[in-house]
Amino acid sequence: MTLAQIVLSTLFLTGMAHAGTVLPGGKLGFRFSQMNVPVDGQFARFATQLEFNPAQLAQSSVVVKVDLSSVDAGGTEASQELQKPAWFDSQQWAHATFNAKGFKSVGGNRYLAQGQLQLKNKTLPLPLQFTATPQAGGVWKIHGSGRLQRLNFAIGTGEWADEGVVANEVDLTFQLTYKP
Repeated sequence: MTLAQIVLSTLFLTGMAHAGTVLPGGKLGFRFSQMNVPVDGQFARFATQLEFNPAQLAQSSVVVKVDLSSVDAGGTEASQELQKPAWFDSQQWAHATFNAKGFKSVGGNRYLAQGQLQLKNKTLPLPLQFTATPQAGGVWKIHGSGRLQRLNFAIGTGEWADEGVVANEVDLTFQLTYKP
């Protein structure tokens, strides 16, 4: 058996050979309120490993690794603030990771990924709902959302912990194109 055959066999046995490709151009955004004013932001760098088949949802999975230093909160000052220890502490915790195995249909082309988010050394449940729409060429357009409680992850501590200043709820949004 050649080295290539061994590698391919190993990938097939671990399920990695069935994973599709997430195409460039995806978006990962967030929205929170500060002093009752919505603040929109996004992460410029994140990597997604996705295996999605609506006929085999129990075998579907996703892992998203987010580079916290790539946060853009709409301005240099706000983006730099979010790097600090009271927020993401991106020097100590460079990445956040979302992991879900086995999706559920919630009707039509809508699905639920009941996963875990690891952020600042805390791992907590995070459900994400998404819509997967088939497109020409065998690709899927996927967009979805979820909501987290920032204080559960120690995001915005100290003077920022006051929910009257910064709301505890953070809405997450994502868009990607997937080719099985």
